[in-house]
Amino acid sequence: MTTRSVNSRFHSVIVRLLQILIVGCLIVLISSPVLAGSSNTIPQYGFLGSVTANAYIKSLQIPESTNGDCGIKSYTSPATNINVIGWTWWQCDRLRSDGTIVSSQNQGASVGYGTSSHQAGFTWTNAFSGGTTKLKAHGVHDFNHTGSSPSPWRPYNVNVYP
Repeated sequence: MTTRSVNSRFHSVIVRLLQILIVGCLIVLISSPVLAGSSNTIPQYGFLGSVTANAYIKSLQIPESTNGDCGIKSYTSPATNINVIGWTWWQCDRLRSDGTIVSSQNQGASVGYGTSSHQAGFTWTNAFSGGTTKLKAHGVHDFNHTGSSPSPWRPYNVNVYP
């Protein structure tokens, strides 16, 4: 066997292995469930010196189901403990395509004391059924700390999927 034929055979094997690898990657990407959803974060830069207060809210559809997921999180970055962190209220609404509310789940108020993060969420069984085409999470966050600016900071945050 000549050097040229060995190189040609080696090249053919490498090309075939690359083809198999690419096809395998595509199969994994296509078959993996992807969370269909979105979120919204409102930052308050300089809330406490170089600390940013972040108001995060999300709504999404769980892959391959009619279930939805809503969540809220209030946190500081870098992680810095503050006096009060959480929300005054938040809820999740099932909406028709025209924005009409089908039903709501109010989650009420909740705060943490002397911590850097506070979060909550829930799965809504059959959220995307009975005429519901959208999921809306919204609420008012609560950040309160002596010496911060502003204090309290209570931004309203909303996210609608899709």
